[in-house]
Amino acid sequence: MSQNLLDGFDHAIGIHINPNLPVGVFNALPGAVSKSADQFSITFIGEMAHGAMPHKGVDAIAIAAAFICEVQKVVSREFPDPDATVITIGKIRGGEAANII
Repeated sequence: MSQNLLDGFDHAIGIHINPNLPVGVFNALPGAVSKSADQFSITFIGEMAHGAMPHKGVDAIAIAAAFICEVQKVVSREFPDPDATVITIGKIRGGEAANII
């Protein structure tokens, strides 16, 4: 159905929302200007324990928190500034009760 959709066109323009621009204004540059938006998912598996006895378990939330702090160093230490690299951890989910590890 969408085969040959762009036949007859010499150029294409892709526009991405830029919240820093005023309403009704857009900017354009020749060539590719957008970065990739890859996604990942990681599961940290701990061992349940009561919050009053953390030594009897493995705290997956603490492990995930350490991972979040460390992964940010990848950007600051491994990529040059002009690369405009960003790692965003936008969601973390864990636990069922406030007093259970």
